[in-house]
Amino acid sequence: IKIVPLPSTAVTADPADGTDLFIRYGTGPWPGLILDKLMPERLVPITRPDPDGHPPMPIAQLPSLTILMSGRRTDWETWCAAHDVGLAGCKVLDLVDYSLVLRGVQDGLGIGMGRLAMIGRLLADGELVLAFPGEPVPSQAAYWLGLPVAKPPSAACAAFIAWLKHEAGIAQPVTIPPLPGSPADRR
Repeated sequence: IKIVPLPSTAVTADPADGTDLFIRYGTGPWPGLILDKLMPERLVPITRPDPDGHPPMPIAQLPSLTILMSGRRTDWETWCAAHDVGLAGCKVLDLVDYSLVLRGVQDGLGIGMGRLAMIGRLLADGELVLAFPGEPVPSQAAYWLGLPVAKPPSAACAAFIAWLKHEAGIAQPVTIPPLPGSPADRR
């Protein structure tokens, strides 16, 4: 089979173009596709590491901060609702792509909403840290496998789908490193 990564923010995929399957991130639905949830997503606000090793800031500081986003305000709204805080007062820098949000966070332009499936390695390597204490919040969005309604999968495509589901199912949950100054950090 031929795999062509095509990152796109297009609202719909075109099943008529001959594509065998799509992997989409979002809430759907996408017309013309039969959807199967591949992986859920969890959210945590992230920032760059403090050079002095200070622990995450209190959530009450959120209104004084610049938040970076890439058109998915719902990620922030979902997290804020779970923590009983709002975005009022925040300066918002809306970037065109999530990779730019991550780069902006690393460069100190503000804090971003981390999608754990995408940033696990960056957290583990200490390139990013939690902006606030707290547990990840389930996102409204997820990773979806989309099959064209009018095109049954070929044997090769079905084998790839089985492998992909297996890999997604055995993916290790992202472990968030202990916060500086926490009991787990003192071990």
